[in-house]
Amino acid sequence: MRVVVFTPPVAASDRALYDVAFKFWLRMWQDTHVEINKPATIPSDSFTKQSEIITLFEGPRPIAQICLRFADFQAEATYHDSFFMHPGLWQPEDIALVRSIGGCGMFGTQIAVDPEYRGTDVKGLIVLLALERAQKLGAETIVSFIRANKGLDRLFQGAGCVVIAKERAYGSVFADLVAFQPQHDPIRIHKDYAEKVRSLWEGAYFTKPMSFAAERKAA
Repeated sequence: MRVVVFTPPVAASDRALYDVAFKFWLRMWQDTHVEINKPATIPSDSFTKQSEIITLFEGPRPIAQICLRFADFQAEATYHDSFFMHPGLWQPEDIALVRSIGGCGMFGTQIAVDPEYRGTDVKGLIVLLALERAQKLGAETIVSFIRANKGLDRLFQGAGCVVIAKERAYGSVFADLVAFQPQHDPIRIHKDYAEKVRSLWEGAYFTKPMSFAAERKAA
């Protein structure tokens, strides 16, 4: 396995790999939207506007992914973000709790795992990779929601999460709302994952940013 961190828009040299990651994202979320009775048409800006897209590959094939997006949890505009607009998911008291936590940080969103790898440690691995990455970037607060899952709940709680709410309706399934404060309570990587996380970050590839000058030269 290897980790690739995409920072859109990417350089031309990374575009083919970026397209592979996008096609994985699109397939996963089209299937998920059908499953939870949401529209299957998904605008690509839910992918292209992310700050970082952490993708786990097995050979040439993406098998898991999570998106990170910078956010200022002290700014009023943040609470009008589409992240908080899912019907039935975020209640006023939940948003009030996030406001009270405050800080500058990241949304952790769109956790996706290939169906063939569900029931393995891959979901926990991609989540812990993202939490450690956000902490390294200096995030004071990380806010996310995840499909209710007892195993992942234990992993999150072990990593130091604050549970905002449990089993909120999200389409036809239920989700838990969580937050982390890694500068106050550093992310704790479970011993079963620690060596894999360390090894994957050592071999990680970070895409290069798009350069207008380089694009013109290539053309």
